[in-house]
Amino acid sequence: MALPELLEAIERDATAQIEAVRAAAELEVQQIEADGERDHARLQAEVARTAREEHQRAADAELAIARRRARVEILVARAAMLERVRAALHAQLPEIAAPLGPVMVSAALSCVGSAHGVLRCPTPWMEHARAVAPASLTIEPAPSGATGVVIELATGTHVVATLETLLEREWPRLATEAQALADRGPA
Repeated sequence: MALPELLEAIERDATAQIEAVRAAAELEVQQIEADGERDHARLQAEVARTAREEHQRAADAELAIARRRARVEILVARAAMLERVRAALHAQLPEIAAPLGPVMVSAALSCVGSAHGVLRCPTPWMEHARAVAPASLTIEPAPSGATGVVIELATGTHVVATLETLLEREWPRLATEAQALADRGPA
């Protein structure tokens, strides 16, 4: 083979090799671009999903805070309502207690037998108390507004038969009933 032909063959081989390298490089560039676009789309989707999740968590947290605030407001309103009911009941106790004198005096006396001590009751009940109490008890007027009988025995024992103590003892049940009535609304 002559030199010109050899040079021509080498040039053809070099051109073919260059073309093959260029074609491979173009395929690699296309593959890199496709991978880049796929990675970019995946990252965009991941960022969007993360943003949605963070937004949902923030919304859920705000909703939980709003629900807690609303619950606190409801509980505060209920407590205020129950306190008004309790105050109204307490204000009516002297009027309610007035006709109960004989019953309350007798109930308190049934707890002490003939022990020594002091019985205190509202002034209008004192006559009945003197008539039924044992001589071992001194009868004294209770403070103004008293709603029952208090007996202090010489032993240190106290018998408290007042509507105030009955209200205190029964208040959890009464409060539950009042709340149930309030929850049902007007009839």
